[in-house]
Amino acid sequence: SYISDFGQNGTYSLGKGGLDINGSAKLVNNTFSKIRTIAFYSNNFTFENNIFNDSLIDGSYIYLVGIENVTLNKNYFYVPTNTTNKDVIHIENSTNITIKDNNLYIIGLTVNGLKTVFSKNLTVYNNFINATSSQKPIVFLYTNFSNLSYNNLSATLVIMEFTNSSSNLISDTNLTRGNSNSFTLIDSYYNFISRIHINSTYGSISFTSSHNNTVSDSSLYANSIVLELKDSSDNYFDNIRTVSIGIGGNSTKIHGSSTNNKIANSILNTTRGSAIFSSAGYNYFINDTFNQTSNSVSGDGIVAVQWYLDTNVTYSNNTFAVNSNVTTYN
Repeated sequence: SYISDFGQNGTYSLGKGGLDINGSAKLVNNTFSKIRTIAFYSNNFTFENNIFNDSLIDGSYIYLVGIENVTLNKNYFYVPTNTTNKDVIHIENSTNITIKDNNLYIIGLTVNGLKTVFSKNLTVYNNFINATSSQKPIVFLYTNFSNLSYNNLSATLVIMEFTNSSSNLISDTNLTRGNSNSFTLIDSYYNFISRIHINSTYGSISFTSSHNNTVSDSSLYANSIVLELKDSSDNYFDNIRTVSIGIGGNSTKIHGSSTNNKIANSILNTTRGSAIFSSAGYNYFINDTFNQTSNSVSGDGIVAVQWYLDTNVTYSNNTFAVNSNVTTYN
């Protein structure tokens, strides 16, 4: 079907058919079943409060290509077991797209929740994506200058994957149940990651050939390696808490050609591995708390561990003493 404008409150059972949307329109409060693809080819479109509750036959549920100023808000997507190798929402060569308050429940194998390619200025806010099998809730390829915040994501394998994607903000997001490295950056630069919570049955964060990224104010739990840097340099980690409980599970693993990474003001906990494991480059641990007997530095690895003392002086009436001189010994 080719439709240039829609009504509201409809029910569509399209067999193996799909919809091409061309022209400014608004599609709200509809129910879809047995649909192949809704493809957007027009700007300034709102897609809101729609329900997909049956098989994704082939293609993507939602396909946006070469457009801008589109909002997908408060939609529900159910992807059953007989669906494979698809994207629920696919965005390509598009800008200024808002994905907000959507609920994706994915049972089908190897189905990505949200996949973006060669896009920018996306807002991904407060979405719930639960993938129960071999799926990735969020995949960014060549996608830049976007904001992902307040999302709740759960999957069996990788949960968030960024490849050749830079200058994105990822914040206030929960990632649970990943049976692989839950959050991965590959060939990506200048991303800012803040206030994320990862509870993984395998690894938490993995950087490969990624540089000048920042991670702050985050808690990372894993059975295996919590923070892995491979061939990655000039990254900064501030106020992170890592906990690794698996056998050989290291809080940090730095290898390949990684150098000049800084981990500061952080707590690095491990029960059956090394807090610091490094075999590459010259890397810094500044004002960190960790078990100083559970570390491994080998090969070409050099680790600089530094602590800096901060003091404040107050009078007995709890007012600050200005311009005080403090001398410390030993």
